[in-house]
Amino acid sequence: MSDGSFALRKSAALFNTITSNIISGSKTIPGAKQDHSSYRGELGGVLPAVVVTNELCGKYNLTTGKCTLGCDNKGALASSFG
Repeated sequence: MSDGSFALRKSAALFNTITSNIISGSKTIPGAKQDHSSYRGELGGVLPAVVVTNELCGKYNLTTGKCTLGCDNKGALASSFG
């Protein structure tokens, strides 16, 4: 799951796995003030979730399977995937 926020012209994000071994992270999203938005914050949570998933697949030599990513900002996803 990921979530982002936009307040005071800054974007922030967090991600969290929903498994028995929880992996989580949070960060303030870098960039110029005029570039921040709720979309940027949301995608700032999606990116580390994808990176961690790729790292785990590499570590455990996983080459098949699937991953479901939860996100509550459909606009951010639409702008990312066309």
